[in-house]
Amino acid sequence: MPRQTSLTKSASADQSALLTEWETGAKSYFGKGRSLITGTSQLPPELPLAAGVYLFLETLKGQSQETAKTYRVGCRRFMWFIFETAGQIPDQATIYELSPLVLEDFYLWLVATYGRKARATCNSYMAAARNLFDYLARRRLTPGGCQFQEMVAGLSRLQGRASYKTPRVKGRQVAQAARLALKPAVPVLEDLAAAELEADSNATPFYPEGAVPSPNGQPLLNPGPSGEFSRNFQDQPADLMDTPTTVTGNVFKRMPRSQPEKDRRDLEELRDRAIILTLYCTGMRRQELASLDRRDLEALLDDYRRDLFRNYQANVTGRGEEPTGDNTYELIITGKGQKERLVYFDQVTLAAIEEYLTRRGKDGFRPLFLQHHRGRDKVKPISGGENYRVSLVTVWQVVARYAARLGVDLKPHDFRHNLATSLLNAGAQLSEVQDILGHASPTTTKQIYAHYDKGHLREAFSKYRKSAADLEPD
Repeated sequence: MPRQTSLTKSASADQSALLTEWETGAKSYFGKGRSLITGTSQLPPELPLAAGVYLFLETLKGQSQETAKTYRVGCRRFMWFIFETAGQIPDQATIYELSPLVLEDFYLWLVATYGRKARATCNSYMAAARNLFDYLARRRLTPGGCQFQEMVAGLSRLQGRASYKTPRVKGRQVAQAARLALKPAVPVLEDLAAAELEADSNATPFYPEGAVPSPNGQPLLNPGPSGEFSRNFQDQPADLMDTPTTVTGNVFKRMPRSQPEKDRRDLEELRDRAIILTLYCTGMRRQELASLDRRDLEALLDDYRRDLFRNYQANVTGRGEEPTGDNTYELIITGKGQKERLVYFDQVTLAAIEEYLTRRGKDGFRPLFLQHHRGRDKVKPISGGENYRVSLVTVWQVVARYAARLGVDLKPHDFRHNLATSLLNAGAQLSEVQDILGHASPTTTKQIYAHYDKGHLREAFSKYRKSAADLEPD
C-alpha cells in the first residue's frame, strides 16, 4: 500500500526534504533484491521516475562537477513539477505512465514559475530533462512507449528558435583593467630602495657583526671562499637573520619584522594582477582559470625564463643565440564539457604569474591561485591546499574590484568577448577563434576547422592578439 506522505502536505511543504526522501526511495528501490541495471539492458516499464533519475545521474560521474550539479538540480525541479502538477510521488509513479507531452508541460510550467525573462534558468532545467529522457529512451523506456524524437520535436516547436543576445563588448573597459594590472600596487625592490635612500640619505649605516664594509660606504660585502667580495648574509648571527636587513642604495639598516597583514594584502594584489592579465590574455572561463594547478605552468615558466636569458645574452652581452619564437606559450587545459583545448600565454602574463608565485614561495600548495583572506590560515589545508583554491566567486570579486577602481562595469566573461572580438576584427577566421576560445557551435562541427593544427592556431593567436604591454594609455 502506498505510504501517505507528500500528497497530504500543504503547498508550503519543505521541498528539499521531500526531494531527499524521493532520492532515498530511489536508492532503496535497488536494494530490494533488484540489481543496479547497467549496460544495454532494457529498463522495466514499472521503473519509478526517481529510480530513472538516479540511474541517469549515475552516468554523469565522468562529467565535470558543475555539469553533474546542474543536471541534478534540473532533475530535482522536474520531479517537483511532477509532484506539484500531477499529484504523483516520483519514487512511486512509473516513467511509462507519464504523459508523452511531459517535456512540453514541464517547459510551460518553468515559464509560468520563473517568467520568460529567466530564459537561461528555464533552458538549464530543460537541458537536464531532455538528457534524462534521452538516456531513458536509449534504455527503451519512454512515457507511453513513444519515440524520444516525438517528445523533443514538440518541445522544439513550443520553444521556438532560441535567440542569442549578442554581448556588448566592453573593449575599452577591458583594456583599462589590463593597463591597471600592469601597474603593480606592490612596490618592487628597486622602488623600495630608491624611496628609502631618498628618505634616509643621512642615516648611519648598520653593519652586522663580522661583515666587512667596502670603501666609501658601498653595499656591505662579505669575503667569499676565493677571497673575492660578494653580497652574502647567510653568515649573519641568528638573531639578525630573523630580522630582515634591507639594502637601500649605500645604506644598510635593520627593518621591523614582516607585518602579516601587509604581506597578505601584497600577495592578494599580486594574485589579482595575475588573474586579470590571465583573463585578458587567454580568454579563459572562470572555472578553467580557477582549476589551474601550479604544476600546469611549470614547463611554460621554464620556457619563459629560458627565453628571457636568451634575450639577455643576445641584446646585452652580444653573445648567445638570437631569441627565437614569438613569445607565445601554449598550455593544454580541460575546459567546458571535459574537452581539452589549447590556451595561449604571453610574456607579460607569465611575468605577473611568476612574480606572484615567487612571493608565495614553495608553500607546497597545488592550486595556482589561492585564497588569501584573513581567516584562511585558521583552516587546516587538505589535499595539497585544495580548500585554499580560489572559487568562482573570488574570480568574479577580483574583476569587480578592478572595475570599481576604474569606475566601470566589468565581469570575467567580458574578457572572453573582448578577445574574440579583437581577434576577429584583426582578421582572424571564425573557426580559428572558436578553437582558441573552446567554443562549441550548434551549426559548425569540429571537422570544419580540424585542419588548423596547433602551429596554425598559435600563429593566429600571436599575430592578432595585442599584449597588455602594447596598450596605449587613454
